Amino acid sequence: MSLPLTSESKLAEVSSYTENLDDLSAPVPQMILEQLAALECWSLFYTYLDAKLARESDPIGLDTFLLYLKARITYQRQPERTEYCLSRLIHSHHLSFADFRDKIAPHVIPARDYHTETVVLKILVKIFEHKSEQVLCLERLALLYAKRLHDDDEVEKINGQILKLDTHNLSALKFFKHLHSQRGEWEEACAYLQEMIAADDSEESRHRLVQELASTQLYQLDQPQIALDIVEKYGSHQWPGTDNLLYDAHAALGNWNQCLDILHEQLRHFDEHSKKAVVHYRIAEIHQILQADIKALEHLNAAIELNLNLYLAHTKKIDIFSKNQDWSNNLKAIEAFITLCEDPKSIRTLKELCSHIRERVGLAT
Repeated sequence: MSLPLTSESKLAEVSSYTENLDDLSAPVPQMILEQLAALECWSLFYTYLDAKLARESDPIGLDTFLLYLKARITYQRQPERTEYCLSRLIHSHHLSFADFRDKIAPHVIPARDYHTETVVLKILVKIFEHKSEQVLCLERLALLYAKRLHDDDEVEKINGQILKLDTHNLSALKFFKHLHSQRGEWEEACAYLQEMIAADDSEESRHRLVQELASTQLYQLDQPQIALDIVEKYGSHQWPGTDNLLYDAHAALGNWNQCLDILHEQLRHFDEHSKKAVVHYRIAEIHQILQADIKALEHLNAAIELNLNLYLAHTKKIDIFSKNQDWSNNLKAIEAFITLCEDPKSIRTLKELCSHIRERVGLAT
């Protein structure tokens, strides 16, 4: 486009041309239109361009469209004319949304004028005939309202429109899943998660979604059996990272043998001594629940051997010996624990406990 012209000679040139232009059906040179816009002679500018647009058989160059749209959008006059011009532009030049975004928008929408961009996008949604193009417009609208204009109501409304056009749109499904999660509406969130799983083609993404769905059923809705059914349905019990969820679900149902199977499987895969020690401790806890104290002690000893400073294993041994009134071994366990303690108060308490036990044993004998 030409640079703005403000000199008297150029103004005289435009005036001379337009004074002799009585027939609106005659073509108007692009230079004259640009000069009219530069001089802000909007009445003549719109008169000539509207007349040109009205002749639907006339080809209109891209530069003319850009000039017209920039003026209309900048001054926001007669929005219905803007809509008509956009429609002519899109259809006559066979533009997609990507074409408009890359080739048209930078020339007609002021930089960072997000409100104006939303106005134009809402018009484009009505102009585009294909659902895929409409969805792209709406996705851009949702992004602007969420990240730039911070209008949550509009974001929710637009994502609802997207799902009406594309029921499997992952972006909109994710929005509503997140929205219901924020509101604590977990059943609704699960429904959207199921839709996302059905719509997502990525195995890795589906894995994460299945885990999230199962976790929500387990930890938010207290439905461990449904969580297990979900994992089984999608075969995700074979995926890494699912074992803790499975353990918690089985534990909630009291399926202790299944819990033991999971923990023993972890023992086979862990290499670090500290991790294996914790697993041995958890196995001991289950054996204690099952009243299998001998097995519990075996795994507690294994945990201590792997990590001498695992205090929980020491205290658990002391509890078991105390419960079974095995005072000799109880004293040995307490004395071993004393050597690890650094807190003077704890050491003093443990030594007093040893003295108390010896007195009891002495009385008993």
